[in-house]
Amino acid sequence: MAVVAFPGTPAVLPSGPAGDRSTVAGAAARFLDALQVATTRRSYARTLARLAAVTGPQHPVAGLDPGHYAAVMAAWDDAAAATWNQYLSALVSFTTWAQRQDLLATNPARRLTRRTTARRGDRAIPQTRLE
Repeated sequence: MAVVAFPGTPAVLPSGPAGDRSTVAGAAARFLDALQVATTRRSYARTLARLAAVTGPQHPVAGLDPGHYAAVMAAWDDAAAATWNQYLSALVSFTTWAQRQDLLATNPARRLTRRTTARRGDRAIPQTRLE
């Protein structure tokens, strides 16, 4: 199965100086390396590549602010709630990791909220219709 990048979004993170975890690109690469599940890594890489494109790959992680995160999430303003939440989860996970690594003192995702997904209800076929 081929992975297709969103238009205007780099398919991979721009590489910063090797091992420079203080930049957005370097920190994102280290965060992605720590993820065990390949599908999660690919999905999160797409979101973090957009973050690097918004801020510039050499932007310091410590300088991330809610405006950067809002600009990243603006790409999915018209998306379904589940899609929005998926991309937001990538940013929140990266933020949590960066805070644990003492790279980020504040939470740039603090103004973003998860969207409520539509309830599907009971998908069982009613007995009267079955008969």
